[in-house]
Amino acid sequence: MLVTLRKNRANLLDQIRALSLDEYFETILSQSPHVSPQKAPLIRRSCDTLPEFGYIIGDSEADVLAGKELNLPTISVTSGIRSRDFLSGFFPDYIIEGIWEIGKVVG
Repeated sequence: MLVTLRKNRANLLDQIRALSLDEYFETILSQSPHVSPQKAPLIRRSCDTLPEFGYIIGDSEADVLAGKELNLPTISVTSGIRSRDFLSGFFPDYIIEGIWEIGKVVG
């Protein structure tokens, strides 16, 4: 399951397909960041459908904190809005440069 704040769902789905990541997700939930500035509430509302296993992957401290709140392993991505040094202060389980490195930590 992919849960994300994105303004344009069509662009999100196009990007997922272009990166050949669509085969990894059964469900993609998205919401505009202008509706809710925090990611955790969107994820909490989706908890009924969260799988028993999974990861929270994101480029901000909100992603790490949401993952910890849900007791899911967290993967921080440094190609987004935050630096490796900043993200490491929130103690994610893994830090990668970009989503293309996901295979290094997800078996």
